[in-house]
Amino acid sequence: MNMVRDNKLKPTGVSIEPAESQDEKHLRSVKVKLFRWQAVTGGLCLLARSSILYVWTKYTIRGLQQSDRPIFGLADIVAWAFLFTEIAFTGESISSTLGQRSHFKNGGSAYRLYPQHLQSIAYGPKAAFRPRLRITGTQVPKVDVLIFYCGEELSILLDTARAACSLDYPQDKFRIIVLDDSNSASEAIRALQSRYPNIFYSARKGRDKSWHKAGNINHGLEFVASLPGGPYELVAGLDVDMIPEQDWLRRLAPHLCLDPKVGLVSSNQRFYNVPPRDPLGQLLQFDQLQFVRQLRKDFGGIGLGGGTGWMASRVALDSIGGFAVDSICEDFLTCVDITEAGWTVALLDEDLQ
Repeated sequence: MNMVRDNKLKPTGVSIEPAESQDEKHLRSVKVKLFRWQAVTGGLCLLARSSILYVWTKYTIRGLQQSDRPIFGLADIVAWAFLFTEIAFTGESISSTLGQRSHFKNGGSAYRLYPQHLQSIAYGPKAAFRPRLRITGTQVPKVDVLIFYCGEELSILLDTARAACSLDYPQDKFRIIVLDDSNSASEAIRALQSRYPNIFYSARKGRDKSWHKAGNINHGLEFVASLPGGPYELVAGLDVDMIPEQDWLRRLAPHLCLDPKVGLVSSNQRFYNVPPRDPLGQLLQFDQLQFVRQLRKDFGGIGLGGGTGWMASRVALDSIGGFAVDSICEDFLTCVDITEAGWTVALLDEDLQ
């Protein structure tokens, strides 16, 4: 369903400038080349794995047919178990390569074929990261920043809240709203209000806590509508353990201001409690998700933003009835809803939280 978009996000006199050094440009060009090769190497690995499985199965079964020994001896049971395990994993790989589940607001679901390796090959020649931009000055759109809290350590919440209140953004142009699903942080947030007048607190009352995080987000969207001035033009979201960079809002807002088709923009995540030298390679695994999978979708116009560090047009969110509530993957499903409503989800190759 296409729709008429009228974000009205670009204030008179707004100034947007590039925000990328020469070193960053060079690094990003290298990453684009790696992206193009990833499609080829990934496809070859899957082909080799499937070929080995086929040959092993063929000659194992032929050997069993020509042998007089029992088919279900101990060694054969182990071999067959290995075979079926390989079939299961190969099937999962093929499924994840060829199919991506899509969500539809009418309650149904379907599988759209988004061949990921083929995507990389098709988009490779035109693959390019979105430009790194920064909105400057005081003529900026207004933003409601939602922080999602559900009983984590109070010190974690306070660190994130203080960082959010201290963002490099005109104080009269953004509000911080702590959405507390544990009903346990009201006193701590009120103590911050004497220093940060633009921080607010809200909690769902009683047992009305349906739909978990998605329900909490939608409660926040309703709550800001009751504040003086009503809802702001943009809405941003942070998980309680994600501390934003100082220019987080200034780096996301330009993409919504310049392109009326963009309904939501999301940035990469980084973590401040990873063990020294990252012995388990956790950041490497997360980079593979963010760079190889997510940005590939952005190249193809089917981006799926993460559940934190995003910024969305209030018009876009209202057009789909808020965040999707029928899955714990509310971030992905909401992005699908936004895309189906005629908007674009933009993914940035920038570590802003």
